Amino acid sequence: MKKTIYLALLMCFMTLNVFSQLITYADPPSTLIQDDPPRNAPLTGLTGITPANYNVGRNTQYSVRVKEANSSTWKDLFVYTTFVNYGTAALSKYRESSFVNFDFNGSVTVEITYNYASAINSSSLLIRPLSKNITPIVNANKITFTLNEPGKFSIEPFNRYDNLHLFANKISNYVAPTGPNVYTYGPGVHQYPLSLNSQPKKIHIMSGAVLIVSPASEDYSNYKSRIKLLTNDEVYIEGGGILKGGLIGEDVSNVKIYGRGIIDLTNHRKQYDQVFSNYDYIRPITFFRSNTIKIDGVTLNDSQDVNMFLGDNTNVEINNVKAFTRARWGDGIHMKGCIDVKIDDCFLRTSDDCISIYASRYTPPSWGETYLNRPALDISVKNTILYADNAHPIEIGWHGNEERNGIEGLDIYNLFFNNIDILEHDELWVDPDGTVREDAGDFLGAISINCSDGNKCNNFLFKDIRVEDFSNGRLLSVNVESGGVGAAMTDGKTVENIRFENLSYNGSGEKHSSIKGISCERFVNGVHFENFKVNGVLIEKLSDYNVNGVNMIDTNNYAYNITFQEANNYSMNLASGLYTISNLDNNQYLQKNSSLPYVNSTTVVGSSYSNNQVWKVTNLGTGHYKIQNYDTNKYLHNSLDLQAVNCQGRYILASDSLNMTAQEWKIVGNNTTGYKINNVYTRGYLHRSDETNSYLVALPKIDNEPRQKWKFSPYTPFIPFGSKLKATNPKNINVYPNPLVDYININNLTVKNATFKLIDIQGRTISTKQIDSESSQIYVGDLANGLYLVTIEDNGQIIYSNKFIK
Repeated sequence: MKKTIYLALLMCFMTLNVFSQLITYADPPSTLIQDDPPRNAPLTGLTGITPANYNVGRNTQYSVRVKEANSSTWKDLFVYTTFVNYGTAALSKYRESSFVNFDFNGSVTVEITYNYASAINSSSLLIRPLSKNITPIVNANKITFTLNEPGKFSIEPFNRYDNLHLFANKISNYVAPTGPNVYTYGPGVHQYPLSLNSQPKKIHIMSGAVLIVSPASEDYSNYKSRIKLLTNDEVYIEGGGILKGGLIGEDVSNVKIYGRGIIDLTNHRKQYDQVFSNYDYIRPITFFRSNTIKIDGVTLNDSQDVNMFLGDNTNVEINNVKAFTRARWGDGIHMKGCIDVKIDDCFLRTSDDCISIYASRYTPPSWGETYLNRPALDISVKNTILYADNAHPIEIGWHGNEERNGIEGLDIYNLFFNNIDILEHDELWVDPDGTVREDAGDFLGAISINCSDGNKCNNFLFKDIRVEDFSNGRLLSVNVESGGVGAAMTDGKTVENIRFENLSYNGSGEKHSSIKGISCERFVNGVHFENFKVNGVLIEKLSDYNVNGVNMIDTNNYAYNITFQEANNYSMNLASGLYTISNLDNNQYLQKNSSLPYVNSTTVVGSSYSNNQVWKVTNLGTGHYKIQNYDTNKYLHNSLDLQAVNCQGRYILASDSLNMTAQEWKIVGNNTTGYKINNVYTRGYLHRSDETNSYLVALPKIDNEPRQKWKFSPYTPFIPFGSKLKATNPKNINVYPNPLVDYININNLTVKNATFKLIDIQGRTISTKQIDSESSQIYVGDLANGLYLVTIEDNGQIIYSNKFIK
């Protein structure tokens, strides 16, 4: 009985531990801790480095402790040192910063003591992102607040430098690797044997352990100073564990890097304004030409350049990664030619672009890199915080294959950014000679699409994006770039269908945003804003975003279909049915021209409509419609490929039914003032063009333009089979057989140039032929079974009519 009670209590204790509300990590080994690390540059070289030189910086600006909300027991956190770029100056200026990590669920109280001052002014304190609405209590030099859910925060008592980054993770469910080839490193200092690089392995770095990959020299070839990952390898770094070295995988699959630990490269020398020749970078994480990669929970600290480099990879999942850089080209997550990448719940503070997405880029053989010449597609970034001390929070499109060897370029498409907080964008650099390089051209942009190197950039959605006040740059760049501008080697191709939903910016002093193409063939088509707010003001047209009356979005003649608040302009009051559609400007009717692929407008005399001027309008129940020609069954289709003469327009086709939004339209308005017909995909408006035989084109919305206004008139088909129909045959023409088989025979026809018509039960003319001879034979073997009307006309007068059965 006592044993049973004991086991029950033991199980209860284990359960409480597993579901504890607060988990903190072990400190690094005391032999590696610097109480007051220097604020100058890290080691300038690597020769002669020994494990003893691999110190772990303790930040002494802050003391941090945390407790469960209903507990009186505080737990101290180890405050790690990191570095961030400092001010609007050269890259070589940086400041010491700091971060802490812990896990929790439920509620916790955080107390932060700023040790370098006796008091903090609560009015200057920021806890970012501001969208989290954290309300602190400030008492002298202590900051206290409660967290009710996990999150990532920047605590800034005075400015964005010398700050504390607080990463409050949800409690993990990691499982340490098991089975053969597991290499476990317990608390203490260890060196990684490079011989493992050629073997399958599962590395487990425990809390309180430091695993060092020592470079013997500055020759990093053959994976010196890096752990080479093979297929099915795993690296698990527990919270409180540290890897001092980089991880790289090439042509591998099914690799995992996970845990709450840190990959730290603080002691590796950095490139700032000076560029070292023949320099082989050590990055925390690098993958080339690999697939099925999972990276979860780790912190990447102080890389030599990019923190995570992904080249030509497929199926990559990146979750809850925290990253810091201060070096030249210090991107956060840099992707080239990657397909199916999911980035979630990350925090990236970087000295270059936080997120960069490019197609594969040509690399010369001397670089020793093999690239696959691939597009970039199906990439999502969500629930993430971007903090760019230099360059862009989001950068897309600069790099591609440069249209080499007659290849036009690559595509970058299907990108999705959702629930993003942008905390900084600072694009003011100073060159080594002291020149201030503001790059007022195309380097700027908190969200920057610079499509170059022959790339096509299309189908991007930015949803729920919050941009806080930033230091220097512009809010948006959506440009096709010319070769030689910025990082562009050759001209970009096109940018199409870029959508911003719930984009907000609160700040001042920004430079003009840019939406521009470079020619009729290299254009921007379709930039759409829904609920775009600047300092709380809803932007409903280009001119609404202005500062002191000056328009803050620059465009040109090669950027069109820039729309605001269009997605919700759905018409639900036009019933499905048959209509004729006439232009309010000149009363011409929408017509399918049988001799041309384009839909044509033409004048109609009186009320005698032909079936190719009748349209079946179908309400899809989503606020969208399909518009189908009654005579040919072809659908109104906004072509993306066929450009009209005026550059901005795209021709309207009548196409077979396709499951695509280019055949879906919004119909907004009424018959009194005229309906606007707006394509769902391109957002182009149906426009009667006078350029080329009155072809229809889709153009940007033009206010009060009568050529973009249309009237819908209900159409009732002529049904000729009612009880009042009488056979007509005043000239005794012989038409047989009835029922029909394969042919209709016509004899005893005494007139010339008579017109034969075969009409179905819905009143549609199935066949029309001119018959001149006394005897004619017309093939009807492919007719469907049913009831038909046959008429013969002489100069518009019916000289024969009768019902036939097939």
